[in-house]
Amino acid sequence: YAGAGLIGMSAALHKCEWVRMSDENPSNVAAFLRLKNRLAPELKRKCKYEGMSAEEAVARGQVDGADVLIVDPPRKGLGEVADWL
Repeated sequence: YAGAGLIGMSAALHKCEWVRMSDENPSNVAAFLRLKNRLAPELKRKCKYEGMSAEEAVARGQVDGADVLIVDPPRKGLGEVADWL
């Protein structure tokens, strides 16, 4: 549920090795790309966005290796992801 990725990209500014974001709303991809294009090149490389649900992101290993997961706002729709957390 990354939305356009503003919170995730803000995290990239703070010593994150990488930031992976996902959201199943296809309109958010274009907004993410507009925001990403405003970042410095070293920050752009850290940020990745996938158009998929939270459940699919977990199933595909998008959270593997993560030290921190940001879920904002907490959502009833997390379903099985909440159990994984």
